[in-house]
Amino acid sequence: MKKKILSIFMLLTFALMIVACDKKPIENPDQKVFDQAYQALTIVPGSDLDKVTNSFDVSTTLRGGVTAKWTSDKPATAAIQEGTEGTARVVVTRPESDQADVTVKLTAKVTYKEITKDKEFTIVVLKKPVITGGYTIAQLRSGAAELDSVVTISSEVTIVGLAYNGYTVFDGTTALFVFTSTAPSLKVGDKGVLYGTFAVGFDTNYQLTNATFEKTEEVENITAPEVAIKDLWLGALENDAAVLERHSGENSVPNFVTVEGKVALRKDLASSGNYQLVVFDTAEDTATSTKNFVRLYYRDPLFSELYALQGKEVKLTLTVNSIRRDRNTSSQDYVYEMNITSYQLLEELTDQEKVNVDIEVLELNTTFIKNGNLNLVTKGVQGSTIGYTFKDASDVNNALINLETGEVVLPTEGQVKVVIVATAKMNDATKSKDITITIGEVPLVTIAEANAKDKGETVRVKGVVLKAITSVQYGNSSVYIQDETGRTMLYRVAKDHTSKLIVGREIEVEGSIGVFGYVNQIENVKITLTDTPIISIEPTQIDNELTEQDIYKFAEISGTFEAITKEDDKGSITYTLVKGEVKYTGYFAGSMKNDLGEEVYNAIVSKIKSLQAGDEVTLVGIVGHYNKTPQMLVFSTEDIKINTTTE
Repeated sequence: MKKKILSIFMLLTFALMIVACDKKPIENPDQKVFDQAYQALTIVPGSDLDKVTNSFDVSTTLRGGVTAKWTSDKPATAAIQEGTEGTARVVVTRPESDQADVTVKLTAKVTYKEITKDKEFTIVVLKKPVITGGYTIAQLRSGAAELDSVVTISSEVTIVGLAYNGYTVFDGTTALFVFTSTAPSLKVGDKGVLYGTFAVGFDTNYQLTNATFEKTEEVENITAPEVAIKDLWLGALENDAAVLERHSGENSVPNFVTVEGKVALRKDLASSGNYQLVVFDTAEDTATSTKNFVRLYYRDPLFSELYALQGKEVKLTLTVNSIRRDRNTSSQDYVYEMNITSYQLLEELTDQEKVNVDIEVLELNTTFIKNGNLNLVTKGVQGSTIGYTFKDASDVNNALINLETGEVVLPTEGQVKVVIVATAKMNDATKSKDITITIGEVPLVTIAEANAKDKGETVRVKGVVLKAITSVQYGNSSVYIQDETGRTMLYRVAKDHTSKLIVGREIEVEGSIGVFGYVNQIENVKITLTDTPIISIEPTQIDNELTEQDIYKFAEISGTFEAITKEDDKGSITYTLVKGEVKYTGYFAGSMKNDLGEEVYNAIVSKIKSLQAGDEVTLVGIVGHYNKTPQMLVFSTEDIKINTTTE
């Protein structure tokens, strides 16, 4: 009997052990918040981590309310200083040219409630280059230095304009654009020493690349030379060389200028919606003129304010971003593409026009993955008073936003949207608009869902890398990814993500929706690696006509070479293959010289031009597009295969 009781007891104990072992541990929600922020934390020094040359910012306030406190093991080379809200600044001091590069370990102590863990990043601060000579900006703009040589500006310069991909410096006489692959962490008014590699942008504009700016002080009230817009018109010039001479010679106009003109939206002057806003010389008819204008660059922070002033006379301080002709619809005129430093309205607006402008240009923080503030604007740029209410007073999620202070707190889980109404008022005139505030972690969506989002929306997707083209000149990358629902392009992925861009690797991408030629792409990208193993990627063989559904596929097409149908003075080539009733268009852009390098570019051009009518050809590459019309893109001579048969 005792044996029987003992056996039953052991059986029950064993059963309880099985149940206990099968029971899953309780997940700590705080640990989940911490892990997501810890994994997402990265640094973006504006270059590869092993090629740091400039000071940069790091995050101290992370998603979900997680914080990071930074230290450096070599503060003489990379010192941690207080930055703007939510950041610290890593102030870089490069070793002299006769010293060695310096390896620095940056440590972030990541903390959330009771959870703390260090995350380390290693950077290499490059020694200063051997500088071949000192030049004034005027000398550089006249081509005095050898291209690709490292030069310094012989006097201190002041930053007078910022762009998403660089900045403009002024020495009191003229100005020069400095190209960067990411948005510079500098500000207008910074004064200092500048050195970098002398180069030409778009074959029409001398500039510096791979530059280092060493700040010495801050200045105010920099005055730009005043010129007439008609003196900025380059339309009579025939080629890049003529533009370079006109823009850079002794009689060149400054590229930091103050102008007066009339703002206009001219769809007939631009290749797409991004390039329709122009400023005409005051003597021109803005409705009919096709000359004497400059184009305002759509990614400029002040662009929306000028967009709201169509038809009005303004005084603008501008810097030259680039000189291009490919933005135009029909004419082949070269046009200055400008960044806006400041503007002044030269005519009085009615009260209704003022509130219309203030609501048109109103921007708030609209996406929150951590507690934050809307930074409510209560006075518009035209002087109206702006107030805020909730669109739906009964929405329980309104409690997440304090419309008095602008404070926003995260929901307990997931993501919610709250609509607020902004109303501008001046005397009896009013104007309102709805603003949607997204609060909480960006949800993971499919690429197909991302492709259906509106411009500017923040998305998070996972996808496998199909192709990554890293620019030889600029260092950023164009990346094509896919999931089981579709494909998309990642636009200008920053240098610090290059090592993650392996074909067949799954990556998690967070960014904002942009649009190119009516097709969505993802911009301002942050990339996190997943644990999914790398897979083999093979091209999809397409035998039928290319359609909109094929855009961004990694594909293979075959057909009989027909002809080169177009060549332009930028070096772009359009050509066709036929396969029965099906015709394929191949396109190789002249701008690929910057991305692939001149040697590879010339080899591809040579191979395309060597094709003879009747050759059987296979192309392997990405299905690109021009305004949704598919065209095959290749990136090496191996992507163009001439098929031969033996008897």
